Amino acid sequence: MVWLNDVQVGRTPVEADFRWYGIYDVRLRLDGFEPLSTSKNTGQPWYELPGPDLVAGLVGARTRVRWHFDLEPTAEALDRLTAEQDLLARARGLAAESAALGERELGSAGSSPRPEGPEPAGLDPAGSAPAGPVPAGPEPADSPSAKPGAGQGPASARGTAEP
Repeated sequence: MVWLNDVQVGRTPVEADFRWYGIYDVRLRLDGFEPLSTSKNTGQPWYELPGPDLVAGLVGARTRVRWHFDLEPTAEALDRLTAEQDLLARARGLAAESAALGERELGSAGSSPRPEGPEPAGLDPAGSAPAGPVPAGPEPADSPSAKPGAGQGPASARGTAEP
């Protein structure tokens, strides 16, 4: 919020008409920043001096005064800003670490970590189940499915469907 000579003129950026050249008291207030009270001078341009002002008035000359103020953040706002910047820096570090780890894993994808030893029965070399039924190997003579008529039905003792 901006005040000129103790009259509230609006929120920044603000334009205000002025009636005279000279010194103005300026106050600015914004949450999270230190309030600012200062004075600014609006110097009179040469075309506003008696004489040239008649010509300037005829051609429609207009005077604009521009002021810029830098506000200082409060200690609380600086602490919050510092904490946010630290958090963002940690997040960027973790993202970079994660990306590097992902690239390492993608680089070693050709040699997938599989256990050493024989392939489990019924799995193809890629490690997935085959499309059709798993052929049963030779069974001991005393197993229930080795008897005549056994294995007929929905499933055998091994849990695979018999043709």
